Amino acid sequence: MKSIKKLACSFAIVFMICSSACKKSSNDDNSGGGSGVITPPVKMVKDVYVAGRGVNSSGKSLAMYWKNETPVFLTNGSRDALANSIFVLGNDVYAAGYEDKSGSILNVATYWKNGVAVPLGTTGGTFDVASSIYVSGNDVHVAGWERNHATGNDMARYWKNGAVVSLTSGSTKGRALSVFVSGSDVYVAGYEEKTNGTNVAKYWKNGTAVSLPVGSADTEALCVFVSGSDVYVGGVLTDSVSGHNQAVYWKNGTLVKLTTVSSQASVSSIFSSGNDVYAAGLDLSAFNHAVLWSKGIQGVLMPPAGITVTTGGGASAVLLNGTDVHVAGQLQSSINKPMAMYWKNGQATILSSGLSGGGGASASAVFLTYQ
Repeated sequence: MKSIKKLACSFAIVFMICSSACKKSSNDDNSGGGSGVITPPVKMVKDVYVAGRGVNSSGKSLAMYWKNETPVFLTNGSRDALANSIFVLGNDVYAAGYEDKSGSILNVATYWKNGVAVPLGTTGGTFDVASSIYVSGNDVHVAGWERNHATGNDMARYWKNGAVVSLTSGSTKGRALSVFVSGSDVYVAGYEEKTNGTNVAKYWKNGTAVSLPVGSADTEALCVFVSGSDVYVGGVLTDSVSGHNQAVYWKNGTLVKLTTVSSQASVSSIFSSGNDVYAAGLDLSAFNHAVLWSKGIQGVLMPPAGITVTTGGGASAVLLNGTDVHVAGQLQSSINKPMAMYWKNGQATILSSGLSGGGGASASAVFLTYQ
């Protein structure tokens, strides 16, 4: 697997640096960082939530989110943790990610409801991650993976109200990176490794796999979005000749390439509004790597005026409210610290972790609630 794909996956994990994946308000579906939906026209926004992590002065990663730019911590920094995805329904705030086990470096797939941790998984937390969360009515849907102790392979998982559904067996590597609910149907995007070592992008609809192969190319699905009868899956394709990674998405199984084979890019989040498709991700050929594709045209996401950034970072989540485009992600500062970023219509805001002497922050998902 190429390095950019590892970086893109960690967008769904760490910043993400797979998503993931998108969300829902008390009145509408919306999503960023792996899933999301909202119906135009524009609604009056009440609160903006952004999920991610902050790093304290001891180098520990704290799972956190920002509500209207104010940091809210889900963990205390004694163990590494992060939040990959966020979903708000009524007065309840849900976030999904992982937290290290006490006394070890092993991860436990976890979601938090109003700050209270709910551990997931059945394997004992070898390397388990919750990558995306979607709440529909009384049902909490979480996508992620667990490591198979016997084979050492990750197994794509989906949890509904804590009950696990195995999407892959663990005989080869598989990961679930994004979950989206449309009516009574549950869509989960991810990938599974073939016996020859290449990966096949796929999504599961109600547990049934739909593969998205491109010849013999290595592909991964990092995000899923559903609008009516249309299923959009964003991800990455590794060109079998050059080895470069192309940012791609599939609409109802038809491949659309957003970059050329000479680039190194991936799609971490996807959103459709009418006939327009928006995709957030990274492109190593862009100056700061954080990019947004709108109607097939790539735009680079920049920091506020006067802020110097170095190469590194990416966009991890995108959603629309009417014609307003909301994006979350990360940029690398010139003092070698990551900056959690939120953009509205291209206007950049740096989200401070509020951790004195810390090592920066990153953002993995965005969610809106409405008045």
